[in-house]
Amino acid sequence: MSGVSVEFRRIVKSSVFLDPRRGFERVSLPIEVRFDPLTGRECMLVDFRFRPPEKADLSDVIEETAKGCPFCPGNAEKVTPMFTEEIAPEGRIRVGEALVVPNIMPYAEYSAITIMTRRHFVEISGFTEETLVDAFTASQTYLKRVAEHDVNQKYHFINWNYMPPSGGSIIHPHLQVLSYDTPLGYYGERLRASERYYEEHGGVFWNDLVERERELGERYIGGDGGVHWMTAFTPRSYFFEVTAVFHGKPSILSLSRDDFKRFSRGLRMVLRYMGDQNIYSFNLSIQSGPPGTEHFWVNASIIPRFTFPPVSTADAASLRMLNDTLFCYRKPEEVCRELKEYFNDKNKQPNS
Repeated sequence: MSGVSVEFRRIVKSSVFLDPRRGFERVSLPIEVRFDPLTGRECMLVDFRFRPPEKADLSDVIEETAKGCPFCPGNAEKVTPMFTEEIAPEGRIRVGEALVVPNIMPYAEYSAITIMTRRHFVEISGFTEETLVDAFTASQTYLKRVAEHDVNQKYHFINWNYMPPSGGSIIHPHLQVLSYDTPLGYYGERLRASERYYEEHGGVFWNDLVERERELGERYIGGDGGVHWMTAFTPRSYFFEVTAVFHGKPSILSLSRDDFKRFSRGLRMVLRYMGDQNIYSFNLSIQSGPPGTEHFWVNASIIPRFTFPPVSTADAASLRMLNDTLFCYRKPEEVCRELKEYFNDKNKQPNS
């Protein structure tokens, strides 16, 4: 049976104390420790109930940041850098409204920014399929040119930091497009773990993961055969993580425009869900295996980012930042049930 080698391991523990809210009655609260089926990393799930975030009023910050925005029409052509002729003889890469420029503060030898749209601000649920597809296609065009110019560049990312809680310093929607000659950090760990899985089990982890999740039906949201959506068993966020797997596609460079269309349709539903939850910020990462690899499929992860009132407490503390321990307040299975409504109910899907 496909997927039998994918193990969703968990341990349930408990914390016992005398609760003042119940007259100092003895209570026991469950803490579930889960282990990532690929890397083995731990994630603690604690069933804390907290008030959902209130809808944020962003009007002042949008108005203020629009003044002199380097990515807005009229400014981008004047203040953003241009590529050297070996990457882009035309200076910048354009697909529709999307414009790719060098990152003036690069994170790698090959580091670019994709300005997604001419609009300074787009609400989280307001991105059209065309805007997303053009932005991803433009980003891929840059990565293809990098790979043609420098054969050592095999590890590609498309990242999105949307709004300030995500770490994004500019409101205007934009992507970070990166290429490395060495797989770094957690991405490298996943690549190596995928290769070990392939050698030990004779199958592709990502295929087995999709088959196992579909069989269980607990976290599999939906898919059209080209892109599969599910909630992560071990979320990398306090709230949830949604994962997309591009079926049979080893590299970002091998994706077609139709692949980006399928992905964008699902992404818009996830963003619509976030908007309905009053979440207005997120991180997205699309990660790629080296071209021609057998053990890795392109996959994307999206997590919400937010702050807690009343003092704008960050959504990541010492456990996450210094101990690299994952911690989540919501069970992925609950989030999956809610997201399925957006994928299955036409009334909940965003308009074109």
